[in-house]
Amino acid sequence: MQRLTKHQRIRTRPEYGRVFNQSKKIHSPHFTLLVHWTMQDQPARLGLIISKKAAPKAVDRNRIKRLVRESFRRQKSLKAADYVVVAKPSVKQLTNQQVLTCLQHLWQRI
Repeated sequence: MQRLTKHQRIRTRPEYGRVFNQSKKIHSPHFTLLVHWTMQDQPARLGLIISKKAAPKAVDRNRIKRLVRESFRRQKSLKAADYVVVAKPSVKQLTNQQVLTCLQHLWQRI
């Protein structure tokens, strides 16, 4: 599994704020995807929000984060945008394969 570079991650509070204030929202039963379009010369960037309410155990939060990052890394056709994935409480009951399938459907709906 490869690591996302600094340029592929949303890291600061103002960057997250921009996505929350000016984004298109795509909902699924287990995730909400926020998309803020950027200029074409910038890479696609990922931000993650997995709260303790969504997954009370750190092990589960980290598992979900790993799966979301891996799913994002595999998406070669994503356009230049900032993507924030917000997990809902129902996600903790899913298996790894179910999480990846749900994320695949989200990426296709963009």
